Amino acid sequence: MKRLHISNRDINPVILKKMGSTNHILEYTPCLCDRYGRNITYLRVSLTELCNFHCIYCCPDCEMTSDEAHSAMLLPDILRIMETAGKLGFEKVRLTGGEPLMRKDIVELVKKIRQSNYFRIIAMTTNGSLLTGSLAADLCRAGLTHLTISLNTLDRDEFRRITGVDALDKVIDGIAAASMLPFKKIKINMVVFEDTSNDKIELMRNFCNMRGITLQTIKEFSLSDRNVSAKTIIATDRPSHCNGCNRIRLTSNGFLRPCLFDDAKVKVDLNGIEDSIRKAVFMKPENGGRCERKTLKTIGG
Repeated sequence: MKRLHISNRDINPVILKKMGSTNHILEYTPCLCDRYGRNITYLRVSLTELCNFHCIYCCPDCEMTSDEAHSAMLLPDILRIMETAGKLGFEKVRLTGGEPLMRKDIVELVKKIRQSNYFRIIAMTTNGSLLTGSLAADLCRAGLTHLTISLNTLDRDEFRRITGVDALDKVIDGIAAASMLPFKKIKINMVVFEDTSNDKIELMRNFCNMRGITLQTIKEFSLSDRNVSAKTIIATDRPSHCNGCNRIRLTSNGFLRPCLFDDAKVKVDLNGIEDSIRKAVFMKPENGGRCERKTLKTIGG
């Protein structure tokens, strides 16, 4: 029999009666709710702190070598945490980093998440430079449903200045490979800086439209103070408002962070994963303020 995971948003007595007559095992799992009435259904998972880029907005004041990065969790432990989250009503997972494609077991991880039947959305955010045609196809077959690729400019020199590497062609090739596959949605993340013009945004929008891809603009912000962001009159899609936040984050070294703009964290007890998740949800603040961490890749963005 196949297990069907049903959240409280899907509940309809008529549908349940109909589904109950088929050869399925029904599992109804209510969402975890934080102290401010928000249903927490979204888990962002940082798979590694390692990244082959050194973007100015992600790690502006630090250098991190492979030796300095924290050891990442093993695949079985990540899957145990995700399965417990699924049982608690989490419906969306996003795999981030660092650069998630630097993990050699990434395709197997996606496949195992899909086989758990808990998550409606299995998403990934990547810089796209390692996204070959064969890897993109493997991820799609494994069950990745949504793909977001970071691309802030189409200008080679500006790209090198922002990321620290000369890899624009590789990213564009990765986008081309992904756009040929049946992902449910592909997005481009474009960070809007103080000197970003409307013309640059329109150029990127046209690039996305020609490929059937959604553009998502993100105003450059500071982790040390949520109220500090790029001084621009250009409206952006992100960051989103705190009152609609439905996520917590799992770092690559095994901590749950209830809020990006807060230093609160919970070390996951592998002998009490459910309690760890419940504690993190309870600790989620009503509004984010500031975080001592200045490096996004150690948190998972």
